[in-house]
Amino acid sequence: MVVGDKIALIGAGGAAQDILCQLVDAWKADGIDYRGRVLFTEPDSVCKPRIIMNCPVIPQSEFNPLTHHAIIAIGDSSVRQKVFYQLPENTRYATIIHPSVVMSEWVEIGEGSVISALSILTCNIKIGKHAQINYKSSIAHDFEAGDFFSTAPGASINGNSKVGDRVYIGSNASIRQGVTLADDIIIGMGSVVLNDLTKSGSYARIPAVRLS
Repeated sequence: MVVGDKIALIGAGGAAQDILCQLVDAWKADGIDYRGRVLFTEPDSVCKPRIIMNCPVIPQSEFNPLTHHAIIAIGDSSVRQKVFYQLPENTRYATIIHPSVVMSEWVEIGEGSVISALSILTCNIKIGKHAQINYKSSIAHDFEAGDFFSTAPGASINGNSKVGDRVYIGSNASIRQGVTLADDIIIGMGSVVLNDLTKSGSYARIPAVRLS
């Protein structure tokens, strides 16, 4: 795990709280107490200062990139990208890898990404910036993903596959070997993708078809 001394989780919803769990476990493995080192932020217009899981919630405008590294802790890939452009240009980003992750040395993870517990990443894998790989996801050899890529728990991606920016793979969905997905594609939970998908939109079923 690569982090700074202090972390700001940009967001305070369920995704952010899940990510805090990954961070707590990773720091615990290194003997580091998270308390006093982590905070959440919310948009100023809706922020209600409070404490969540022993961490304060502050308005996003009060985030200080000089004192805290950031993780954009928002599940929606498109929203995550929008928030990225709202943050100061000098923001420094952390990368969180849960200690239970199985990952070879031949894996490249972009900054600001989170690899959650029990995930498996084999070899010759390149994942872009600000990705979120959720619990028990598996990614096989020779895979490449763009920025703001997301998987839900249990997603399975076979080898020699490629996905674009802002792609989301739903819970227990499977991607066949050698498949390419264009930017801005959502794969519904439990779906099976057997062929290249070249148009953005939402796909579901077995085999996956475009719904919208």
